[in-house]
Amino acid sequence: MPEPVSDEAAHARWMAITLARLIGAAMAVVGLLITAERLPLPQWTGYPLLFVGLFAVFLVPHFLARKWSSRSK
Repeated sequence: MPEPVSDEAAHARWMAITLARLIGAAMAVVGLLITAERLPLPQWTGYPLLFVGLFAVFLVPHFLARKWSSRSK
């Protein structure tokens, strides 16, 4: 069984997961604004940004939490 991590390491991991969600949400919003032609960028650039942002919001935190889990795998 792995050793428990310190409070500072746990806080840093929580912060990384939270930042992944926030950055992903910001990317998804910018992607939506581009695809809705609210920002003066080519519309095709909004779709990849939207999908990468949604990936960062929904899947990256799950992968990080599984990687850092203290439970046996």
